[in-house]
Amino acid sequence: MLGESNQIEETSSAREEERRKREEEETLRREEDAKAKAEALKKEAEREVERLVEEDRVQALRQTQERDRIAQEARIAERQIELSWMAAVGLGVPSLRLQIAALAISTDASSASASASASASASASSSPDEKKRFKLAINALHTIVQQIVKRPEEVNFRKIRVSNEQFQESVGRYKGGTEALVSLGFRVEEMVVNELGECGKVLFLKEPNLEREMDKWGDWFELLKSGLGLLAEEVEKVKRK
Repeated sequence: MLGESNQIEETSSAREEERRKREEEETLRREEDAKAKAEALKKEAEREVERLVEEDRVQALRQTQERDRIAQEARIAERQIELSWMAAVGLGVPSLRLQIAALAISTDASSASASASASASASASSSPDEKKRFKLAINALHTIVQQIVKRPEEVNFRKIRVSNEQFQESVGRYKGGTEALVSLGFRVEEMVVNELGECGKVLFLKEPNLEREMDKWGDWFELLKSGLGLLAEEVEKVKRK
C-alpha cells in the first residue's frame, strides 16, 4: 500500500510539473506573440511615417517646381515686355531728342503735381527743387554719357543699377529718363550687383570688341559722342534760362 501511495504521489507530481511547464511555455509563447505583434505594429507605424514624410517631400517638391515654373514664366513675360519697350524706344539721336522732350514734360508734370498737393498754408511759388527737376535730370544724363566717352573701357561707367536711389531720384522716375539711355544703346539686364553675388536689374551699355569689331565699335562710339553733344546743348539751354 505504501508503495502504491508513493507511486500515485510521483505520478501526480509529474503531471503537476508537466502542467506547470505547459503553462510556462504557453505564457512564453503569448509573450513572444505579443512582442512580435508589437514589433509588427512598430514597423507598420514606421512605414506609415516614412510614407507620409515621402508624400510631404513629393508634395513640397511639386509645389517648389510649380512656383519655379510660374516664376520662370513671369520672368520670361517680363523680359518680353522689356524687349518690346526697348525696341519701341529705338536707337539713335532722333530717339534721344524725343526722350529729352518727354523728360522735359514729365519733370514739369511732376512739379505741377507736387504744387497741387501742397498744403494751403504753403507758399504759392514753386520750390527750388521743383524748378530744378529737368536741370538735375539732364545734367545727370550728360554726366553719365560724358564719363563713358572719356573712358569707354571703364565698365562701371556703363553699368547703372536700376534701383539706385540717386539714379531714380534724378532720372529714373521720369518718363524719358531711362529711355534716353536706352536710345544710346543701354539695355536692361539681370546682372550681379554686389560682392555677395546678388542679382538685380541693371542698365548696361555693352562695348563692342575694338579689335574684332572695329567698325561696330566706331558706330557705337560715334552715337555716344553725338548723344553727348545733344545733351550738352540741353545743359546750355538750361543754364541760359
